[in-house]
Amino acid sequence: MPESTTRALAAAADLPLGADREALVGEQLDAWLAAANELSRKMSAPEHWMVTPVSVFAHPEPPGGEQ
Repeated sequence: MPESTTRALAAAADLPLGADREALVGEQLDAWLAAANELSRKMSAPEHWMVTPVSVFAHPEPPGGEQ
């Protein structure tokens, strides 16, 4: 990923990113985007159309029970 794109993404996310880290972060973003696109292609295949994500939100009970 070009450093200019990495810099723009960091700015859009309001994340400070030193110039010395742009290339390293860009390499990581390239890997993540490739994996995300691969997953997107896989899940777009007809055999996966009925698969839905399952999200479970859990948290510990507060001390002393419900409040």
